[in-house]
Amino acid sequence: MLKEEIPFGIRVSNIAKSIREKLSGEVDMIRIREDRHYIYELQSDWLKSLLYQTACSEELISQIYFQFTPEATPQLGSDELGAGVCIENVGKWEICEHNMSYIRDFTQENSFLKWWYFESIRVKEGGFTRAYYDPYLLKEVITYSVPVYSARKDTKDLLMGVLGIDFDYSDFKLEMNRKLVETIKGEIESVKKDFALVGEKEALANQYINVNTFEIISQDNIIHELVTKSVEMERVMALAVKAAQSDANVLLQGETGVGKDFWANFIHARSSFSRGRLVNVNCCALPESLAESEFFGYGKGAFTGAKGDGKAGYFEAANGGTILLNEIGDLPMHMQAKLLNVIQEKAVIRVGETIPRKINFRLIAATNKDLGKLISEGKFREDLFYRLNVVPIEIPPLRNRKDDIFSLIHFFLARYTEKYQENKRISIELLTTLVNYSWPGNIRELENLMERLFVTSGSSVLGVEDLPDNVLTHIAKQTQKEDDSTEKGVGSIAKAVAYTENEAASFQKQPTLKELLEAEERRIILEKYNDLRSSYKIAKELGISQSQAYQKIKKYTSNN
Repeated sequence: MLKEEIPFGIRVSNIAKSIREKLSGEVDMIRIREDRHYIYELQSDWLKSLLYQTACSEELISQIYFQFTPEATPQLGSDELGAGVCIENVGKWEICEHNMSYIRDFTQENSFLKWWYFESIRVKEGGFTRAYYDPYLLKEVITYSVPVYSARKDTKDLLMGVLGIDFDYSDFKLEMNRKLVETIKGEIESVKKDFALVGEKEALANQYINVNTFEIISQDNIIHELVTKSVEMERVMALAVKAAQSDANVLLQGETGVGKDFWANFIHARSSFSRGRLVNVNCCALPESLAESEFFGYGKGAFTGAKGDGKAGYFEAANGGTILLNEIGDLPMHMQAKLLNVIQEKAVIRVGETIPRKINFRLIAATNKDLGKLISEGKFREDLFYRLNVVPIEIPPLRNRKDDIFSLIHFFLARYTEKYQENKRISIELLTTLVNYSWPGNIRELENLMERLFVTSGSSVLGVEDLPDNVLTHIAKQTQKEDDSTEKGVGSIAKAVAYTENEAASFQKQPTLKELLEAEERRIILEKYNDLRSSYKIAKELGISQSQAYQKIKKYTSNN
């Protein structure tokens, strides 16, 4: 968690400033230029210790590194020495040396490294990069980079190198949300006053986002509860926020496991009914003979075995709060008529009594069934549907929002790392498989599967081989279905169009030696990456420079 007393950006810049001051004052630039052994000693002892101690003392850091400039070390070849140090937190802190070959030999593949290095030198001050996925840390990070200049008299203001600090993007996003609220709140309040003066309150509601919306979105608990990046779920959240600020009935629709209970809790917790209870009723679990007394309660002596003083039903229990009618599509027809009356009158009559009891509640209904179809089949009352469907919220299935799958995998991996106090990572192959899996059980299935993999796998790296048989079988059927669809549909059109003379020749063309060698290189790099998870270790084992290892890892994992 972030330290509340110091803003995030200030904390990061203070860390960088502290390291920069030590580097500027302690490192002898003249000696670096003339004595390569000094660089060895500096890197392997003092610099490593400085960065390692800083990384371990600041929980927000995911990775920290310092690179000397080629100008500071002119006597060194591009692959001769690791002219810098990187400390990575991949479950435990690891130290690896980086060399500068990627700076002397730019390619399009390492354009990001080029950007953070030269851009910070160009502006001569610290700055943040865009968010990016780090394949070693297996999460999205933001980099704060800052140039370091010598402060010694004999070499004052000479460029020494660039310091980079990576930290979790979710922490950064939380801080930016808070700043967003602070920045625009006053402006929006001013706009509200202007509209109120001319009596255009409706225009404000339709054209401007309410300040409360930003305040809600910026809260810590929202950020940590809600794991989403997809446009589809952003729409759901915006609608849920608006629904929470009213007392209108809400109908949550979506497949099993998409998180309807979560959104019901989300709306209740941010509504004017949040001081009351959220009563969750599973309509399909109630015996039909007991449904009426469970919903509406019963009076004294209503039936044999009844409690002496009677009993309140679900609606009375939800008085002042929210009642969630889960699986509303399974409610018997005779109960639907009684429910409609309670919604209209905001009053219940207990079984065995005749006097209505007034109640005030918020109603949220949820279903995984097509209520329109049930209405046409005579299984659901149309008038009840319209009462429930005041604010309809359709929650899309997980397979239709692949951006969220990756985020949820990382979220559950972090959750079970903390729960079981064990560090495990996920292989690129498994990550790709899970992102492309259809997830018939949606988020609930993903959550259960991640915990199962974490508990049952004996390896520190979770792989495709750890998947249970039922998931592998479903994947095989899914793949076969996609292949059949392609063969019968688009594939046949593509074949008809593709058979020009030149393309037919290209289709029959055998792979070149270069292509065969690249395929073998890809296999080796991915295999080593899955086993070692460190560019430094891969470079050492394969006899190549670390920058070459980094470039090849990035090349062969970028599509995954």
